[in-house]
Amino acid sequence: MGAHKGSFRTLAEGVDSLSDTKEEQTIFLYPGIYHEQVFITPLAGPLVLQGYTCNSESYDDNQVTITQAKAQRDIPLNVTGDRNWATSTLGLAASNIKMYNLNVANTAGKIGGKVGQAVAVYANGTDYGFYACNFSSYQDTLCAHNGRELYARTLIR
Repeated sequence: MGAHKGSFRTLAEGVDSLSDTKEEQTIFLYPGIYHEQVFITPLAGPLVLQGYTCNSESYDDNQVTITQAKAQRDIPLNVTGDRNWATSTLGLAASNIKMYNLNVANTAGKIGGKVGQAVAVYANGTDYGFYACNFSSYQDTLCAHNGRELYARTLIR
């Protein structure tokens, strides 16, 4: 991600460019704040999302944040199905994903009335590893919906 050859302006563009291979693919994110909502649909092979950091063992020095502000109040009433999925900053439907040194935030907060769920990460597949990540939101930060998941040195608030 960034201004280098083969890079993209957004994480969503990087995800859209993934090939249909069973080999592991990696998206490296350069320092910055990415204001976007990203959904990763099922993939043929494993995926690694790696955020820039000077200290891979802690979320304290993460330099990449993916953020947006969508809550239940923002979802049209006629939307049926999983409305929490629709609020998530990072929705993972693909399985076999490893994430390193990424901050993921849903900044929809309580202003005046009821906000409802505002999910930062929605994990809807299986075989996830989250390493030195930082997930934050006002309500229901993480939806660990299905499967096996490992959270190592990761802050969920």
